[in-house]
Amino acid sequence: MLSDEKSLKYQQILNSIPHWDFGTPAKNLMKTYENTINKTFLSVTSQITAPVLVSFVIWVLYNAEKQNIRNLLFISRDGLVMYEIADILCKKWGIMIECKYFHASRSSLGLPMFAIDKNYALEKLCSLDSGNKTLRDLYKAAGITEFRANLNELVNKKTKEKLLHDHEFQKYALQVSEVELENTRKYFIEYMPESKFAIVDSGWRGSIQEAFGKLYKHFFNRSPSDVTGFYFGMLRTPFRSTGKYFSYYFSPDVNFYRLKGFCIDLFECLCAANHGRVVGYTQEKDGIRMVPVFAEEMLECSSSWDAGKQIELCIAYTKIFASQNCKTTTLPNTQIIDKLFKIFMNSPSREEAVVYGAIPFSRSVIENNVGTLARTLSDDELKTYTFTHRIKTKIIRQPKMNCAPVFWHQGSAVLSNASVLRKLDMKLLLFAYRLKVWLKSLR
Repeated sequence: MLSDEKSLKYQQILNSIPHWDFGTPAKNLMKTYENTINKTFLSVTSQITAPVLVSFVIWVLYNAEKQNIRNLLFISRDGLVMYEIADILCKKWGIMIECKYFHASRSSLGLPMFAIDKNYALEKLCSLDSGNKTLRDLYKAAGITEFRANLNELVNKKTKEKLLHDHEFQKYALQVSEVELENTRKYFIEYMPESKFAIVDSGWRGSIQEAFGKLYKHFFNRSPSDVTGFYFGMLRTPFRSTGKYFSYYFSPDVNFYRLKGFCIDLFECLCAANHGRVVGYTQEKDGIRMVPVFAEEMLECSSSWDAGKQIELCIAYTKIFASQNCKTTTLPNTQIIDKLFKIFMNSPSREEAVVYGAIPFSRSVIENNVGTLARTLSDDELKTYTFTHRIKTKIIRQPKMNCAPVFWHQGSAVLSNASVLRKLDMKLLLFAYRLKVWLKSLR
């Protein structure tokens, strides 16, 4: 159970937000569910997850109205809870914006891309950020099921060039892509609004909007620069030709220092949907509507955390919030969110590390190599995630230790009973990594 002291800190921060009452809905929600849900999960959802997402959605709606945008497409899966929140606020406050939940993913938008822009499709597929570690992973991400006997070769910088001259891969990838392109076209035609619109998502690198824009141009002969995106945060500034990007919490241009204490992987779990990743589109049995196709595998919930219950709590919070607050032109202060995340993400309690650290997670497009957000590390493993150790490996050329990935470093440090100095050393490594990301974004 989360300590009363920490829960009180969260409550004090919520109560300090000027012009808005974020605190009362949190108190009411915790009182309503106090005997039915894990107390730590309930406290974090009521005092951090729901208030932060409501604050973000208020900002989205405000900016959409300001730019005369009357249609918002909330991109799955992170966009599901955001869509539910927006739908409630629009109806309760009489905001004339139509909100839709748009099923899309890097997989579903990437598969048809090979038939439009082969070079771009391979660039994204072979990117080391894609999570495709081996050729087998890459083939699966491309929708190819007819595997060769040996596809265990690791993906590297030369993989793209090899695949460009691999006639077998080209043949199968094009076959899959052409089918998916037609299905995606039908889905876009059915669900895309006719008037001005914007997409809403968590953000990070802009790859979804980039692919979305290319398909938008191909299907409707409209410029990708017409596409607007509202995001929680951005790790880089995408090219202007791919559209307009607006970031709420951090971007290379504004408040990028906030990335230092922010865990992207943990945030994505706070926005988790209760359905699997979208891998394509198909026609319903009635032959009328196009519907998304979900991957067979889906990341399970843990014993103390449930994505469906998290959405339910966020909806309940928003209903209370919308009843107790009126629409105003004064936006919630993002510095308050900064305080909440610093306490929760960067300095979690043991209870928080146990509950949220147990959430299954994968960075891969095809969601393989699943681990948990945080885990107990051996002393040697802890060392590999320190700034001091990384410097030694660079200078002395000491070989790196191979160990399973750690997604939430500070959660793992707490679970491993790391010393204060070790925690600081781990934070320093994260700061160095974030600095590297920022410097890359300036190029």
